[in-house]
This record gives sequence, structure tokens and C-alpha cells, in this order.
Amino acid sequence: MALAVWSALPAAGVETYSPCAKPGENPAIMAVNNSISLAFLNANMDYIEPSDSGALPVTNYSPGNGANYLDYEEGSLNGARLSVSWMSPTYADLYVQAQWDGATGQANYTGFDTNNNPVTGISGATIQDYQLKLGKGIVTGEKWMLTPYASFGGRHWTRVIGEGTSGDYNETYQHFYLGVGSLVQYAATDAWVITGEAMVGRTFYAWINDAPDGLDHAPLGAAPILKLGLEADARAGERLHLFAGFDYTYFTYGQSDVYLVPNSNPQEVVLEPISRTQMFDVTLGARFSYF
Repeated sequence: MALAVWSALPAAGVETYSPCAKPGENPAIMAVNNSISLAFLNANMDYIEPSDSGALPVTNYSPGNGANYLDYEEGSLNGARLSVSWMSPTYADLYVQAQWDGATGQANYTGFDTNNNPVTGISGATIQDYQLKLGKGIVTGEKWMLTPYASFGGRHWTRVIGEGTSGDYNETYQHFYLGVGSLVQYAATDAWVITGEAMVGRTFYAWINDAPDGLDHAPLGAAPILKLGLEADARAGERLHLFAGFDYTYFTYGQSDVYLVPNSNPQEVVLEPISRTQMFDVTLGARFSYF
């Protein structure tokens, strides 16, 4: 779609645009890095709590078919992404970027009840992600720029188990993370910029709230986190850009301590098992360059 829009633009309008980049800095890359953008976000979630034989073993009662999970959810959520970035040619190409994602929708739930009988249903999901990056641009060629950065971010997920039923209830998960990564940008033409990104880090202050089961900010430990991204940006006017992107995120949560279930008789205990989350995000949006 972006290619079709670009093909229809007047060539003269593209050629006359020239941001005030210093010698060596690519104007097209600097325009992308000094902008505010808003995008439609389609966030595809893949969440699983693997079977842990040391804590909560699960056996599917279908003959000869052992389950390797406690439960899992898969769903497509829709929302928006807002991002603001700034790269200063005056201060050694210092780079700052802030980003917020918000998406909501439903996921298909598959799991087991307390008697290990298979259960399926619909879960509601609302996810918010945010991050702040601080880095420095390094010109590595006429059309290239490398921007290593340090990053701080976090995530909040509200999970509505059994949404739409009389027994639905909320679980909330949250964590923060610190990471290091880099942008790799290539100006294919004066109007097209391709941006690749990779970040590795570690989560901290991860917890779950599950009031009916007695989990109140139950710690889930720290674990590695990985983020990868790819974006294509096309200038559609002097300051207006259109872009499309794809992002991948991977992280895990550890197992919580064991807690007493409130008001259970006889007394029961509960814990949050280990889990793994993968997100596959697609964005389509527009940005305004103020460079």
C-alpha cells in the first residue's frame, strides 16, 4: 500500500525537500528520527503455561495424548501506537525516543479444570506497553546510521478469565525491564528509509494479581527479554511520512511462591506457574517530521 501511495506522488516535491542535516548525516534518516507518529496496531499474542512436573503436572485424559501445557491463549488484539523521537545534530546525534502501545481484544483459552478435564473458552485481554530509549547516532556511511541505545520499559496485562460468563474474574500481570539495543537504518532513496532494531534485556519487578486465588502482587522473578523490529518508511510530503512495521517480543515469567486460597475449606493452596509470552505486532501509520 505504501508503494502505491509513493508512486503517485510528484517527483519534484520529493527532490526539493532537504532537512538541515550536518555533513555526513543522511537527511532522510534524520527526518525519521525527529518525528511524532501514530499507528494502528495489531498485536498477536501467544501465551502458554508449560506443564511443570515439579509443581503442577497435567495429563490430558485422551488416550495416548499427554498435554505439555497447563493452559495457553492465542488471540489478535487491536489498538494504537504513539511514538515521539528526537535526534540532535547539535549534541553529537543524541537520540531519545518514547513509545506507548495499547491494544485490547479477545483470546482463545485452552486449559484444564481442577480435575484435569479439558476446558476451552474466551479470555478478554488488555495490554499496555511503554518504553524509553536513550542513545547516540553513529554515521557509518552515506546512507547508513547505527544508533546504539539503552532502554527502560514496562508492560501491564489485564487478563479476564472466562469473559462473558458468570464466573469470570481478572488477573493482572506487570513487569518492568532494562535493556540495550541498536537501530540500524538505511536510506534506500531520498524518500525511503528502512529501520531494523534489536534489543536484549532483563525483566524485573514482575508480579501477578489474582484476588480470588489469594495472589496479591505475587513476585514472578526476573528473566531475559528480547525485542526485534523492522520498519519501512516512505515520505509522502515535505513532512508527512507513511510507514509499516513488524515487531517481535519474547519474555518469560517465573513460578511464584505457594499461597493459601482465601476462604477455602478444606484449606487449598495456589501458585502461579512459569509462563512464556510471544507477541507478533504489525503497525500501519503516519508520522510528522519536525526536523
